[in-house]
Amino acid sequence: MTEEKEQQHEHHSHSHHSITQHSTDARGPILGISKALVVLSILGIIVSLYLTWHHYALIANPHLLSFCDVSTTFNCSEVNSSKYASFLGTPVALLGLLYFLTLLIFSIKSLKTDSWYKHLAVTYGFGIFFSLYLIYAEFALKTICTLCTVLHIIIITGLILSITALKKTHSWKKGFLREYLWSVAGYLFLFLLVIGFSNLPGPNPSNVPAEFGTCLKEAGLVEYASYTCSACIAQKKLLGNAYKNIDAVECHPEGPGANIPRCKKVPIEATPTWTIEKNGTILDKKVGLQTLEDLATWSNCTLTTRE
Repeated sequence: MTEEKEQQHEHHSHSHHSITQHSTDARGPILGISKALVVLSILGIIVSLYLTWHHYALIANPHLLSFCDVSTTFNCSEVNSSKYASFLGTPVALLGLLYFLTLLIFSIKSLKTDSWYKHLAVTYGFGIFFSLYLIYAEFALKTICTLCTVLHIIIITGLILSITALKKTHSWKKGFLREYLWSVAGYLFLFLLVIGFSNLPGPNPSNVPAEFGTCLKEAGLVEYASYTCSACIAQKKLLGNAYKNIDAVECHPEGPGANIPRCKKVPIEATPTWTIEKNGTILDKKVGLQTLEDLATWSNCTLTTRE
């Protein structure tokens, strides 16, 4: 009796092992696609992480160069410091980082379950719109961001691999539309959450009285800016009501009311650039986003905020 049970146990173990082995062998080619998708997601995370750091670093120091700033045509800093580098107050690179983190989770899950290829295909499909936005920004700025191009390639490759896996496993036939709609709802919720968090009022809300801007102008402070510069946009938002009274000079050739001769006279190497000028003579100069406290100290103006 004992011998019979042992034989049954061995037969069961052998059958289980055979099924497992068959399942693993059957997913062999698909497993390779999942592993490739994991690698693509990690590459996307690394590139997006660098671009996110680079975006914030450029706001503090517009002179900062990137290793991919090869020329005026191929220049990551030009794109990453432009107004297109933020969407609804949130850095595009940060949105990209969250996007590829989501893809990494889905890719890891696809190593064991075929149904996740549906989520991957939908997510990579959304990424095409992300790529089109960046391409539009590059076209508008007449500059190519090399690292952005790397992200385009990752997204297109990931989409092709995901669709290939969907076809091989036939998993697109099983509730694809339902899961597609759930994915859309999830992405919209995450997107709105990130946008909302990014636009929370900071420690220096834009409730600065207009008189502060008047004082800065009377003290001789001049801001040289560009309408495409994300740090300039942040500076304008920081000054709030006071900005309309400062002496601001547009240095982008296509910007509204551009004064290129005055910008060249300084000269301007990066925006925003602040100067103190008396009778046409530049007495001092600072480059980059300036805090309200720094502007108040520099100009000897009193900084008060309204509740």
